[in-house]
Amino acid sequence: MASITYTGQVQARAQVDRVTVTAAAAGATYTVAVAGRTETFTATTADVLAAAAGLAAAAAASTRGELAELAWAAAGPVVTVTGPADGAAFALTATAGAGGAASRVTAVAAASPHDLALAGNYAGGALPAAGDTLVFAGDGGYDRASALYGLGQFAAAAVAVERRAGHAGRIGLPDTARAGYREYRPTHLATAGTTLHIAQADRDGAGQVRLQSTAAGAVDLAVTGAGRGSELGAEAVEVYGLPAGSAAAVTAAGLALAPAFGQAAAAATLVAAAGAAVRVGPGAVLGDVAVLAGSAGVFEASFTGLRVDASRATVLAGAAGAGGVVVDGGEVDWRSAGSPGAVRVGSGGRFTLAAAPPGVAVAAVAVYERGEWADPLQRAARPYPIDLVRADLAGVTVDAGTHVRLTVGAVP
Repeated sequence: MASITYTGQVQARAQVDRVTVTAAAAGATYTVAVAGRTETFTATTADVLAAAAGLAAAAAASTRGELAELAWAAAGPVVTVTGPADGAAFALTATAGAGGAASRVTAVAAASPHDLALAGNYAGGALPAAGDTLVFAGDGGYDRASALYGLGQFAAAAVAVERRAGHAGRIGLPDTARAGYREYRPTHLATAGTTLHIAQADRDGAGQVRLQSTAAGAVDLAVTGAGRGSELGAEAVEVYGLPAGSAAAVTAAGLALAPAFGQAAAAATLVAAAGAAVRVGPGAVLGDVAVLAGSAGVFEASFTGLRVDASRATVLAGAAGAGGVVVDGGEVDWRSAGSPGAVRVGSGGRFTLAAAPPGVAVAAVAVYERGEWADPLQRAARPYPIDLVRADLAGVTVDAGTHVRLTVGAVP
């Protein structure tokens, strides 16, 4: 159970494939493809040299990014295809139609300082194994090591991930490649490890760290920042795949949890504190959620209960369970068609339904001194009770729209 540092010291080497045209005929087609994107050349003669030259020219002129990022050159009947200089691997196929024939081989295998699957990129020259911790160091000359390729290396291995303060490299790939196409390579570091501890640096950009949990048991996810937190919609850390029972804590940092369509995650607890920014997508299932101490959250997922204190939470979709919603301070902007359940608005807190769709089911409302309930457009389904707890009408703000009935009774 060792801690193994990712060093990124392998020398970059571009992959080189060779496509050889072995037969040609007028009308024969030659097609090259990468990730389902193709270019085709149709021969006009039985000359294999002309066919190779035509194929190379067609591919080199491609506007499809998957092909355009490769270099294409013909010499005799051979088309040499060279990959990106950073050692990103590619999977090329070459086929020929009737009357033509072509073969493909990889002449030079890719190697990259950004490849998690290469032992040479680790201190000690060995890959982490189950039970080990993969460390992205913040010093020692390895603080800029990026892990971009081979991201599925630990998908079936219980390898913990620790990114230390000061690490400036990227972990994972963006959804859109530099050549403009939607990335076909894996974009998230996948691991079956149950500990994911990520330190966010102030200079981190959106999606700086992208992780996929493939763990079978509950995961301990902790994302910590240096005090500046993050902006909603530009979170530095993105995670999906957390299994049931997992716990997520975000402190002065930004986390996007299963934000994309088709992604899923589960967390028994989610706590955002000290100016954190948390965005949760519709594929997540949450237990108890707390947004505290100047933090902000946007939720498109259901949860058992939501507590907000001196913070702001916007609920776009989903519903609350038995825990309901507690606003001890700050604001909850409820825009979901789902039910918030029982709502408690404490001193300095505000709960608004101004942007919600009509017919939101509210179980009950309790408003304390200096609390505010705002439903000016009457989005809550009627009737529902509003209790003033240790407060009178002058000490609270209650806007339930116009033409309403107030029935006075004792608070239970």
